[in-house]
Amino acid sequence: MISRNHFFLSFSLSLYVYRFILGVESIFYVFIYSILTGFFAFLPDIDIRITNKVREKKKKASWVSIFLFIVSLMFLRIYVYLYNFPDIKNFSYLFLILGLIFFFFVLFLIFDIKVLGLIIKILKHRGVTHSLLFLVFLGVLSHYNFLFFPIFLGVLFHIIEDMFSYRGVEVFYPFLDKRFNILKIKATKNLFFQWFIDVLSLGLIFYFLHIVN
Repeated sequence: MISRNHFFLSFSLSLYVYRFILGVESIFYVFIYSILTGFFAFLPDIDIRITNKVREKKKKASWVSIFLFIVSLMFLRIYVYLYNFPDIKNFSYLFLILGLIFFFFVLFLIFDIKVLGLIIKILKHRGVTHSLLFLVFLGVLSHYNFLFFPIFLGVLFHIIEDMFSYRGVEVFYPFLDKRFNILKIKATKNLFFQWFIDVLSLGLIFYFLHIVN
């Protein structure tokens, strides 16, 4: 589901949750909480932004590590060559040190690439940020401080909404690597579905205004 649909549908549904389920009397606060919930419905998709940036960094780190490895071999080869000349033998140690320093950077980058790969695996799209585990964590925070509830509700609505797409959601990640969905709709490419969600959201908002007045 596209971001616009996530916001408006989560916002419109939240109006009913805050007013009729949680019993918030002030319509002003109902709208404030619902707007916050709509914005926090974007939160689960932060995994896309993070993993895209990490992939770019990983790609750059891979090319840099190859370049540094070649440079380190060059320095070490120069060291071996100069070591055979007694007059400049001491000078050759400079290239040995430079070669080892560059090789150390290569090892560091290899470790960095492994860590970045792990981050990509953990934060894969519709993984941990779309899971019940993440919801439970937010639910515990909401129990101790109501200010976290709009975050919890926004994420809950986002997960349910994504279950109406063909890709589904790994609800039980990381314990079960299986996607669940209610419908198999290509929401990001289906304009009719997007407009339907827009109309549905507007209908829910206008109906809410009608019954509270």
